[in-house]
Amino acid sequence: MALTMQHFILAGGGELTAGSAPLGQLSVLWSAMSAPPSTVVVSPSPAYPAALLARDLATMAHLAPLSQVIVVGTLDDAVVVAALLTNEPVTMSTTAGSLREAYNRPAPPTPIEVLLSLDGRTADPLSAS
Repeated sequence: MALTMQHFILAGGGELTAGSAPLGQLSVLWSAMSAPPSTVVVSPSPAYPAALLARDLATMAHLAPLSQVIVVGTLDDAVVVAALLTNEPVTMSTTAGSLREAYNRPAPPTPIEVLLSLDGRTADPLSAS
């Protein structure tokens, strides 16, 4: 099992490379690296929903700098991840889950940009989706 690199094309024409790992293994592999990538790609699933991914991403951000997350999934998945990477309580209901006064503590030490990829090849900032 290894962390692999995945390439994405951004809407503005740029490219982004992100670390990717098998379901549920990203945080373990990422934390074991001496120089982990600052961008990771995650794919929420019923076995590893967006809220749990956000929890693990918040933890990862305390171990080494994490500046961007690409969510390969639905807009609802990305919205849940983005909301739970803040320091605020979250109340929302989406197809990715219902949250009431949910939060991750501690929140990431610096803001993490969340991007959405619907096809696994292109990615756009969540605000542009």
